[in-house]
Amino acid sequence: MSDAADHPFLGRQGVLDREQRLFAYELLFRNGTRNAADVTDGVQATATVIANAFSELGVEAALGDCHGFINVDEPFFQRHARTAA
Repeated sequence: MSDAADHPFLGRQGVLDREQRLFAYELLFRNGTRNAADVTDGVQATATVIANAFSELGVEAALGDCHGFINVDEPFFQRHARTAA
């Protein structure tokens, strides 16, 4: 039996349109099987969501045919704006 740490985790919160139809998912950081997050480093949590959604799980598995949103905090933008320039 494999350890839970060996598997990527990702939470999804549905985002509805005005007619209450599913429009998108907000992708959320999860670090285990519990439906909650224990975030000690926001930048690392955001990077983990991106990696899990785009590499580990794949966009199709994470979002299906819906749009996706990821919360990104200011330190994440600042760190990656410097490396992209």
